[in-house]
Amino acid sequence: KMQALTKKIDAVIEAEVSKSSKITEMGVARIISQNIPKGHGLFLANSMPIRDMDMYADFQGNAVTVGANRGASGIDGLIATACGFSKGLKQPTTLVIGDMAVLHDLNSLSMIKDSKQPITIITINNDGSAIFSFLPIASFKNVFEDYFGTPHGFTFESAAKMFGLNYYNPKTSKEFLDIYHKSVQGKQSTFIEINTDRPHNFDLHRKLQEKIKTAIAR
Repeated sequence: KMQALTKKIDAVIEAEVSKSSKITEMGVARIISQNIPKGHGLFLANSMPIRDMDMYADFQGNAVTVGANRGASGIDGLIATACGFSKGLKQPTTLVIGDMAVLHDLNSLSMIKDSKQPITIITINNDGSAIFSFLPIASFKNVFEDYFGTPHGFTFESAAKMFGLNYYNPKTSKEFLDIYHKSVQGKQSTFIEINTDRPHNFDLHRKLQEKIKTAIAR
């Protein structure tokens, strides 16, 4: 029964994610899980990246070694840790990370540049801390955006180029898939920035969860 439910839920996720040409945070997790090559490492940052991969990854994708690091505050030192993870594996690695975590460890991009194993950094930039949109504090509009949403207004093209990394900013799922394929098959580290909208992302998650609940109930 559990296997049947898993397949039913997976079909709902696939249908929902694939119906839009525009790249979404859930779509990023889905595409990576379906296309990461065998023998590669996958390092997942905290907050939304690891949760989205846990909930929306395709379980039929290649089995790869997965790493994560809680850190003192959840988002510190994750780029550096991914570098060490890749070095220990002696394999190319995909890092999925949020914008706040990149900002907290920006100088570690120099380690990405010098890594003997190519690392593909996929940065979900929703201009702040998306995880808090899913918590009760989101209803307190007078304090939420300044103290929990914490928008910063930065993008990362200049930072990637400063550290000598290939940079891409795909807008569609197809464009992201093509760039990701190119990156994991290449021999140079790449910085892929995905720009999303926090309120829209929350709405997409909520609607998909409702569809999953309905599918299970049936």
